[in-house]
Amino acid sequence: MIPNNGRKSNPIIGIIGLVLFLVVAYYLVSSIFWVLGLIAPVLFILTLIMDHTVVTDYLKWIVKLFKEKWYMGLGAAALSVIGSTFVAAFLFGKVMFKKKVIGGDMGKMFTDKKEEGGFTDYEEIDSEIVVEDIELEDTELDLPEIEENLNTLDDDNAYENLFG
Repeated sequence: MIPNNGRKSNPIIGIIGLVLFLVVAYYLVSSIFWVLGLIAPVLFILTLIMDHTVVTDYLKWIVKLFKEKWYMGLGAAALSVIGSTFVAAFLFGKVMFKKKVIGGDMGKMFTDKKEEGGFTDYEEIDSEIVVEDIELEDTELDLPEIEENLNTLDDDNAYENLFG
């Protein structure tokens, strides 16, 4: 049982707060959809200008889905048309990520290695351990015997007997 701290709670206030939260969330999400719907054509054109291969790769992916599983391809194409605003934003984000990774500091890390003469060569070594070549000696361990059994100690002095 929850202790009463002198205040009475009113469930109607909680319900009103929840409804207000949902209304604000609805208008916030719908305004994001509206703004994204306005800038989606611009994002799509910028994507084509910056790197058209991203769009062609996306279309090739949908065609590949049609060839493998026609219903998955049909669903992907339908969702791409319905959610074209999100597809445009996704493709633009992919172009920006590609430019940042390949053209930025991370891309320089790989291009510098190529300019220096390639990546470091490596040699694959067998990881098998041959046991026949190793001589093992049979040695017995001399362990001291335990003087007393801890299970036979008195229950009230068991803790003190551990240190005694």
